[in-house]
Amino acid sequence: MNKTFFKSFFFMGLVACMFSCKDDDSPLDGGNTPQGVNVRFDYSQAKLGRSQGSSATLNGSSDADWTIEVEDDDFFSVEPMSGTAGDFTLTVTANKGNTSTEKVYSKFIFNASGRKYPVTVIHLEDEIRLEPSYEAETVFSFDQEGNLLSPDLNVKAFTATSNIEWTVKTVNEADSWINVGPEVGEKGENLPIDVNVEKNQFAKERTGKFEVRVPEGTSFQYTVTQAAAALNYAIKDGGSELNNQTGVTGLDGAGETHTITLLANADWTITPANDAAWLKFEPSAGEASLEPVEVKVIVEPNDDMNAGREASFTVTFSDKSATALKISVQQDKGEMPEEVGKLKELETELEGNNAGALNWSEEADYNKWTGVKFEAGKLVELSLASKGLNGYIPAAIGQFTSLRVLDLSNNDLKATLGLEDVTHPDGTKAYTPAIPVEIKNLKELKSFKLSGNNISGTFPSDLVNHPHYRDWAAMQNIYPQKGDNADISYDATKAVRYTGPDPSTWKLKLTQVGILRAMYHAMGGENWKGYNADGSDIAWLNEEVVLAKGQAGINAVNATGVVTDFKLDASGSTVGGQIPEECLMNKSLAKFQVNNTANCGFALTGSIHPLILQRLKYLSFNNHSFDMDINFILSNLNNKVVNVLFQNSKAIDGEINTDYLKVDGTIQAGKLNFAGFLNVGFSKNKLSAFVHLRHLVLLLSHCTPLTQSSARGRYINSRVSRCHSPSHAITVWANRGLSAMTNSTKNTNARRKHASAHRARPVCLPLK
Repeated sequence: MNKTFFKSFFFMGLVACMFSCKDDDSPLDGGNTPQGVNVRFDYSQAKLGRSQGSSATLNGSSDADWTIEVEDDDFFSVEPMSGTAGDFTLTVTANKGNTSTEKVYSKFIFNASGRKYPVTVIHLEDEIRLEPSYEAETVFSFDQEGNLLSPDLNVKAFTATSNIEWTVKTVNEADSWINVGPEVGEKGENLPIDVNVEKNQFAKERTGKFEVRVPEGTSFQYTVTQAAAALNYAIKDGGSELNNQTGVTGLDGAGETHTITLLANADWTITPANDAAWLKFEPSAGEASLEPVEVKVIVEPNDDMNAGREASFTVTFSDKSATALKISVQQDKGEMPEEVGKLKELETELEGNNAGALNWSEEADYNKWTGVKFEAGKLVELSLASKGLNGYIPAAIGQFTSLRVLDLSNNDLKATLGLEDVTHPDGTKAYTPAIPVEIKNLKELKSFKLSGNNISGTFPSDLVNHPHYRDWAAMQNIYPQKGDNADISYDATKAVRYTGPDPSTWKLKLTQVGILRAMYHAMGGENWKGYNADGSDIAWLNEEVVLAKGQAGINAVNATGVVTDFKLDASGSTVGGQIPEECLMNKSLAKFQVNNTANCGFALTGSIHPLILQRLKYLSFNNHSFDMDINFILSNLNNKVVNVLFQNSKAIDGEINTDYLKVDGTIQAGKLNFAGFLNVGFSKNKLSAFVHLRHLVLLLSHCTPLTQSSARGRYINSRVSRCHSPSHAITVWANRGLSAMTNSTKNTNARRKHASAHRARPVCLPLK
């Protein structure tokens, strides 16, 4: 019983394996057949092609007579159907083709002496086929109404079939006027395809495409064309129709923007006549539309105030005949723009006693006026340099808000009429400017020239807040007046004491607040850390105030309200730009401390005006990028300077001028005569050469000769790191930390002891 069960189980497993491995071409092993019957096939399967009549051959042998049982003889047949023991050859033939895109499986039974063996028959899949009744790129032509015009086509006979599912759709979204269907066809169906188009309402032919496609990518594309409709348009000005006989009339001579509407079922363009440069259109072209489009007619002012003018424009449509329509435009005589009239009112005030300096009264065409330029009726340029004007600068100039250039230089203009310094009952002063403060309203003013006049007094502080102040506030443009020497040029590389003009003596000056504002803007005000970004802690930035210590940058103020000590470091502020020459207008400024303590890259650059060096008693400019020669700095220092710090300035270089020294190393008379205690620092600069240690010590620590008794505690410790090539940096600094020495013996002994123990270390020298 167990043995029989085992054999049955084994046989069932063999059959299952034969069917599960359908594409296996390995030979059948006769050793796996039941006991007593030995059957062998060369291959376990018969593979038939996709077409009817395709065949496959199977060879084998059997120990017993055999017969064939075919399960589906409609699908295939086997020859022969029986045979005797021994070798055999079977031929399997397809009775019909496989139109499916998938393989078809069946089997037959080989019966040997009652033992049945299944053999798999595989009918290979058909290739994907899509068969429309019209070739690809067939053109279906329709008239404007949607009737088929193609003489050789019958849309009703347009069919498609496929052995898989297929679709029909337009190729582009813009081809939505083409209607095709059905959208989907099932496999094996031979379905008719409907092609219809909507009525064409546009005056241009149109072409589109649709396609019949199967998912794997095989597709047939077809072209559809449709005739254009007749041109249809309407151009209106309000309720009036515009055509060759009626045009646009009554346009304002002062210029205006007029609106017309245009409706056209064709693309269109608008072109002004060649002589109508004063006429523009927005838009000047458009596509066919079933909705009206607004077109702006932009008309420039008529310069002729005695007569109107006429022009025309052409509307061209893209229909078959390229229809064109010519329409006239009439503009009234010119009117004087408002700003022209306002400027003319200032003629007498500007001329002063020199009537006739301007031609504004005699010339009717304002575009020909002396020194003026208007754009669209707005004053943009007023250039009256060297016109002999001797009047006043009118405050009303501030109403020309489109003004970009104001040049009143080299005339004889006076201070603003009637303005003088006023002292209020509480003792405070209101500074009345020599230049109209209303100029601050000219936000577009990029060029402002006023030099070479007779203007004196204060420059409005508010003007340094102007967005273009740094563009036009150079001293040579505004500040120098008649009688002033405007030549402030200097050479920062020459070791000579500057003796040029001093801006503090000029007629036109900045107020204290104005000087601070100029410094703020020139030195990167927004980088002054520690103060609110909106300037609320910088009281002097936006209004006239009484200056006091503790306000931004103000370290000391004298009794008259003048800043004497400017300091910007401990707050963590960083600065950029250059020290402005406007600070020279404050003759009382004695201390200037701008130390970039953060050393984060925002640093002052360029050079310092020599008058600033000469005026200051205390200088501290650490961590900047000044580009100056060491001798330029030394030669222009104030003879009472007590502190000079340019440490880590990185760009100060040059070879120290030994002309300042005698052969014995002492100071030449009249060369560098500093009269007080001198604290010097030039560490981490780019000094390109060095002199003898003794020379440097004497040079940078020299003071006016002192008696022994008065010299107590006044020794200077100066040292220089040893350098042996010009590429090395020289480090020099000083301090007051030495103990007092009371007699020359102590001085000498101390010096000798120090030098013998530390020859390369700092030395202590008495002041001579």
